[in-house]
Amino acid sequence: ANTVGLEGLTVEGTCEQGLDVTLSGPGMKGTEVVKCGNGTFQRKISFSDNDGVKTINAEQTDKAGNKGSDQRAFLRDSSGPQIRITAPA
Repeated sequence: ANTVGLEGLTVEGTCEQGLDVTLSGPGMKGTEVVKCGNGTFQRKISFSDNDGVKTINAEQTDKAGNKGSDQRAFLRDSSGPQIRITAPA
């Protein structure tokens, strides 16, 4: 989970032209379906509630029923850094 986001981010990737891409997973609020245009897809997604690792799945199914998929983990971090002035008292 190398990419950090506050509430979500834009997911981009390559895909087979003419087939819908389904974005889903426990790390998202809901499921998103996006068209594959020019061999690529892009969609702004919202993370599910609470901070932590968010896994997002991308999947395509062709007319023969063959599936292709990939997944990536992101980190939702909506907490500010802990800071305190300690001196002088």
